Amino acid sequence: MAVIDEVEAIIIKHPGLTETELAKAVHGPTGYSPQVNAVCRTLLRRGRVIRRGKGYADPYRYFPANG
Repeated sequence: MAVIDEVEAIIIKHPGLTETELAKAVHGPTGYSPQVNAVCRTLLRRGRVIRRGKGYADPYRYFPANG
């Protein structure tokens, strides 16, 4: 499974995760947000997910676009 598909599947199953939480879900305990940043933005651009939050102190959280 490609990382983009894996991240999207995790967002569908567990809506509201941050980029750091998504990175840890994909890459294990050593995961960190830059590992999934581009994937999250690609999903956002494609309209597959929506993002809430302002960033940093209010981290971005990702949700399925259809839910």
